[in-house]
Amino acid sequence: MRYVLMPTILAAILLVSGCSAPESIQLRENAYVESTLAKVKELVQSDLNRLSPVVPKVWTGEYFAQRHTPIIYASAPWNAGDECWLEVPEYVWGQVPGDPQNGSPLYYGRAIGTNKNWTMRYRSLEDPRWTEIEGGGLALDNPLEGGYVVRFRVLPHDRMVEVRFGITNNSPNRLTDIRCQLCMMPHKIKSLAERWPTSSKMLAEGKIITWDAAGQDLSWLDPYRNRDGSFKQSCFFLAPVAGHVPDNWATQERRYGSVMWLDRIVDIPAVAKCSRDEENCLIVYSPFGRTAFYNCLVPCFHADPQMNLIRPGETRWTTSYYMMLSGDLQGFMARLAALHKEIRRDDGVEWQ
Repeated sequence: MRYVLMPTILAAILLVSGCSAPESIQLRENAYVESTLAKVKELVQSDLNRLSPVVPKVWTGEYFAQRHTPIIYASAPWNAGDECWLEVPEYVWGQVPGDPQNGSPLYYGRAIGTNKNWTMRYRSLEDPRWTEIEGGGLALDNPLEGGYVVRFRVLPHDRMVEVRFGITNNSPNRLTDIRCQLCMMPHKIKSLAERWPTSSKMLAEGKIITWDAAGQDLSWLDPYRNRDGSFKQSCFFLAPVAGHVPDNWATQERRYGSVMWLDRIVDIPAVAKCSRDEENCLIVYSPFGRTAFYNCLVPCFHADPQMNLIRPGETRWTTSYYMMLSGDLQGFMARLAALHKEIRRDDGVEWQ
């Protein structure tokens, strides 16, 4: 499979694919996802994290007005009243052979059919309802037109929230290039509310970097800001992940409109949203992500989970982790990079 950058934000963030998982829809039968969780838990609970053990509470809230998508809330441990918002999902993307609407989302939110940007291809057959499950988590299984069922599990763990994403494909068609766009919004966490892009950090060549790390000038943001410094509109930042760099990335223009690609390749599909002193960080990591993504306006940050192929009759799952850290970000991300190599070496997925 080959990837090429296109001159739109939509095309840019679609350049991803993902992983494989067993056919059963029972989460505990997915041995790979469970073993990955155990490894990530060990890292979060290591001596690199000075944050006292705490299991976040998760609950459902209002629908996000623009897309009518449900917001999942999770408590955050740094200050009283801190909480993060997670849009589950913002969108689900995928390719169906011969479908003329392959550039539109498969599904989003309450599946009302349209928003200002795209028409959704497969409406919900019922109003999506989150249910509480054992361990304080949330579950959603939503049947769609066309024979698909999108599935989500939001699972709280010690100093971490895990989001599992699955699809059951009961259609006669192969579903490929599947990506679940999950929008993490930390603006209700006092120490992480900064919107300027350098408040989000990644790992490149073993070192913590920000979006101006390659000497890229961020003054292009000025026309998109109000007099008080707030942002008028979304401004997008993207970075390719090592091993998944688009073919024409080396020659592609780094900025167009309100979109900027980082002139560096990041080591792992992980983004950390940090306080100014880097003491407190919320880190998203998706083992099968292909891009790091940040939007100043919300602010929100992504390392969206993906899958490459779901055949007719199959159910497959992938996962993302939202980790809470107080401590050494450099050491934590370096150890996460080593863990990422181990996870990907042991995954045994058929498409690699």
